[in-house]
Amino acid sequence: KPVMFNEPTVRPNLYYEVRNMTANPVLDEALPELLGQAHLKEKKGIVYCPYVKDCVRFAALLKRTGHRAEPYYGKMEGRDEVYRAWAGDECDILVATASTV
Repeated sequence: KPVMFNEPTVRPNLYYEVRNMTANPVLDEALPELLGQAHLKEKKGIVYCPYVKDCVRFAALLKRTGHRAEPYYGKMEGRDEVYRAWAGDECDILVATASTV
């Protein structure tokens, strides 16, 4: 029998920010800067992207700027390993399509 959890949508321990994901140089600079802010450093997070190609591109961008990030999408090889790395201590940021998390 499934277990149902009913939690309020406003949670003080979660930080939400929505940004337009159209590819542009400004976003390429803004995303690593946003995730490097002091209140987000060394925290776990998920960046949602509309397409797999964006997941791969933004994960690579975040890695180049010193973040421990991995792409995460439905048909990828090694998906379970990436999730375990994120749930453990090897990855801080999943860059995922909305349908996979």
